Order: sequence, then structure tokens, then C-alpha cells
Amino acid sequence: DKDYRAIAIPMSVLGTQWAMMAEQSYEELLAPSNKLTQSLLLVGVVLLVLIGGFCAYFVRSSLAPLQKLNQGVTQIANENYSVDLPDVSRPDEVGELSRSVEILRNNALERRRLEEQGRQEQAERGRRQQAIETMIDGFRTSSTDLLNNVSTNMDAMKSTAQILSNMADQTADKANLSASESEVAS
Repeated sequence: DKDYRAIAIPMSVLGTQWAMMAEQSYEELLAPSNKLTQSLLLVGVVLLVLIGGFCAYFVRSSLAPLQKLNQGVTQIANENYSVDLPDVSRPDEVGELSRSVEILRNNALERRRLEEQGRQEQAERGRRQQAIETMIDGFRTSSTDLLNNVSTNMDAMKSTAQILSNMADQTADKANLSASESEVAS
């Protein structure tokens, strides 16, 4: 009940014809091949596990700085500019990316400082404008009061001038009357 493989080779030895025959079962014939296949499969699985572990370690060690950088970028996006960015001194792409994000953070800090400075200058201009308006209102009130006083004084002086003019007219009439009486007397 077994399959065999047989090989026959004709030979001639001292003038006699012979046949050399070798017979081997397929099971026996394929045993080294099966053993080699099993060994190679075992080595392949071990290598696959080792390479998988190495790849997992490589990916994890490569992604860890990127995850830290991502957390830093998220903090910067939430306007927390005091976050320390990892791996800025690395000479590879992660370091270059960290330096670029640091430049963006510094630009955002500068923009925030300029906005705050602009708000302070705007508030200072508003305070100066308010002070100027207060001084203008005070000047307007003072000048209105002063003009009212001048107008009142002018009216009083006009009345006084009218009285003096009337007195001068009366004095002139009396002087004319005196002059006429002096003439009559003379």
C-alpha cells in the first residue's frame, strides 16, 4: 500500500549485462524535503515574529516623538505657548518638523504680543481722547461762562454809558443855559 520510486540503470560488467536498480518509497524519498520544509517554516515563523517585533519597535520608536510633537502642536493650537517641544535638537526630519513648529509658536507669541500692544495703544488713545474731550468741554463751559459775563458786563457798561451820555447832555444843556445867562448878565 505504498508508492515507490524506482530507477534502473543498465550496466555491463565483464561482458555480462546487469541492471542496477534502486527503489525507495515516496515517503522515504520526501522525508528530507518535508523535514527541510518544516525547518524552513519554523525558521520563517521565528523570523517573521522577530521582524514583526523589530518593525513594531521601529514604528513605536518613530511615532513616539511624532505623538509628543502632536501633543505640543495641540497645546499651541489651544493657545498654550509655554509648552516645550520635544526633539528640537534631532538632526532628522522629526527635529526639522519640531523646529518648524517652534518657529510657528514663536510667531504666534509675537502676534499675541503685538495684539496686546495694539490693545494697550488703543486704550491709551481712548484715554487721551477722553481727556481731550473733557478739556474741550471744560473750555467750552468756561468760555461760555466768560462770554456770558462779558455780555452782562457789556450791557451794564452800555447802561452806564447811556447814563453818562444823558448826564453829559444835561451838563451841556446846563452849560449852554449858563452861557446864555452869562451873556444876558454880561
